[in-house]
Amino acid sequence: MSTDVLSLKGKVAIVTGAGRGIGKAISLAFAEAGADIVAVSRTREEIEKTCCEVKALSREALAVTADVTSAEQVKRMVASWMLSVTGNRYLLLLLVNLFLFIVGMFMDDVSGMIICAPLLLP
Repeated sequence: MSTDVLSLKGKVAIVTGAGRGIGKAISLAFAEAGADIVAVSRTREEIEKTCCEVKALSREALAVTADVTSAEQVKRMVASWMLSVTGNRYLLLLLVNLFLFIVGMFMDDVSGMIICAPLLLP
């Protein structure tokens, strides 16, 4: 199998919950596959650590503190990403901890998904 199929070079992933657990693991896995990461969490210290690990993989990383259940904070998150990215790069949207329910997990609050999706989709 060609490794190009798994390459995310030139892509950007916005990963919520990137400070720990599944969000952090996905951030690092996608960085290893070539993606630059926008690490989002309510806890700044945790996403700063994730960003350091992403940068150690020679990828770009941006830490954005945001609560994705707040429309204003999501707008700021999107603006931060747009201001930090140079060129016309494709956004690989991964609002990881918001969409896990699709693969059989459950959520207490879907408001973050409802707020994020219209702001990030074309």
